[in-house]
Amino acid sequence: MEITYKPSLNANALKIIAVMAMIVDHTTFWLVPSDTLFYVILRMIGRLAAPIMCYLISEGYFHTSNKKKYLKTLVVHETF
Repeated sequence: MEITYKPSLNANALKIIAVMAMIVDHTTFWLVPSDTLFYVILRMIGRLAAPIMCYLISEGYFHTSNKKKYLKTLVVHETF
């Protein structure tokens, strides 16, 4: 019997991708001259972070059993 590995994108993989994209975005803003094509491309890559995080928040809200507690957790973590 041959075992095959099937890679998938789970929530943790998406979080890592989003964090890396955010790091690219912020680093590009500070270190790359803004009048270059390289700057534009790296900022486009960096802009993937927000939609990924919004997707993960909506999935968490959809799959939670206590929506009020989940919303409270989001607000408290975002405030502090």
